[in-house]
Amino acid sequence: MIYESGVCNFNDKLGYIPLDRHDIEISYLNNIIDSRKLNNKQIEELSSLYIESGDKLGIDANLVDKYLWNIGNEFCNKKNCIYCPLYDDCKTKID
Repeated sequence: MIYESGVCNFNDKLGYIPLDRHDIEISYLNNIIDSRKLNNKQIEELSSLYIESGDKLGIDANLVDKYLWNIGNEFCNKKNCIYCPLYDDCKTKID
């Protein structure tokens, strides 16, 4: 929140997205990763992948992190799959 508020002037980009089990579940359900169980190295690689992909699209890592959180909070936690912007690619309709 401090980073996003602009209160402080940060010149460095976020170098790591702290992925939790919900982010990993979203990644699995959307065919970004092949397994729900990742070791620490794989979690770091996934975080780097999200950062690199965001950079290619012009999206800061802090926003990628925020978007993952919003998807989980607004759709996954509320079982609101049908309205989720990831629904078309998500395995929930298959699993």
